[in-house]
Amino acid sequence: MNTFTDAYDKKIRPWMDKIDQARSLLSSNDDGITLPNVVVVGDQSSGKSTLLEALSLVELPKGSGIVTRCPLVLRLRRSDVRRLYRLNGNNKTLLDEK
Repeated sequence: MNTFTDAYDKKIRPWMDKIDQARSLLSSNDDGITLPNVVVVGDQSSGKSTLLEALSLVELPKGSGIVTRCPLVLRLRRSDVRRLYRLNGNNKTLLDEK
């Protein structure tokens, strides 16, 4: 048996199902509440992790021989703290904080 698949099915999949149920309930709500979504799909080494890093400023494993094999759900929230970064490849430099 594949231990990664077993762990995913046991621990992660139930949470993904709950998120899908919440999305379904919110989308059918008369208040019109919808959760924003960004879906990134592409071939191996096409820059999917890099794009998600740029959007979220969350470092993801990537590089030669590294493959992300599980779905990711990133939740972005508003904050009163504002930070301005310069992204250059894998380097992130804080330019300003308010």
